[in-house]
This record gives sequence, C-alpha cells and structure tokens, in this order.
Amino acid sequence: MKCWHHEVISNIVAASSACLPPFMDTGVGCFYQHTQLMSWCDARIYCSDLGGDLAVPQDYYGFEIWIRNTGTTEEKWIGAKALSWINGVAVTSDLWAPSDPNGGPDECIRMVFVTSQFQLADTGCDRLKEFVCEVKF
Repeated sequence: MKCWHHEVISNIVAASSACLPPFMDTGVGCFYQHTQLMSWCDARIYCSDLGGDLAVPQDYYGFEIWIRNTGTTEEKWIGAKALSWINGVAVTSDLWAPSDPNGGPDECIRMVFVTSQFQLADTGCDRLKEFVCEVKF
C-alpha cells in the first residue's frame, strides 16, 4: 500500500455519532493518541486498520489544546506530508515551528512542543514517533 499519496486511505465512516474506543470525543473531533513509536507510513496504516487515518484536525488550535492537556510533550505524527494535509489542503504558515519547514519537499510533518504549545515541523518519514489517528463521522 502506498501510504504517502494525498488521499484518505480509509473510507470507513463511523456508524454512529459517538466515538468508539479506542477513539475519544475531544470536543473538536474523534481522536486516538497512540504512544507506540512508528514511522509515518506505518502509523498511517495502523490508523487505517482502526477505520481512520492520521489526524487532519478541522480546528488545529482546539486539537492542539487537547493534545497539550493530555500532559505529553512527545513529538507526534499527524496527517500531513510534503507541506500539505493528506486531504490535499496546504498547511498554513502560522502552524509551523520557527525555522520550519526546512527539509526536503517529501518530508512528513509532526507536532513538536515549542515553548508552551505544539507547532508543526518536517522531518524524515522513517523516524519513529508517537501518532494521532482520527475517525470522521
């Protein structure tokens, strides 16, 4: 499976309007934060196996607050690669960490904790990171 294309790899839509485990309703979406370390591609396949995809939050700032309130500062893969979200929408410049993006055009995007909040940064897709899955309904 080619997991790096700009298309959702799971077409499954939740059968109800409630998040089912392991996903949780965060108030800004139905997310699952996974602490196992995986490459971006493996994380995307894992999310697909759960019926979702890597997170593409509609409300990034609400999503970022939820992640921060979980008490973690670990880097996390999200559903963005090559300067765009996996749904094809460009990542806006206000989400990037200082000095990012600074890698090659095919690098994957992760959340990094900078000072007091999570921002986005690019890096090699083979790096092992925690990740966040999302189910749309």
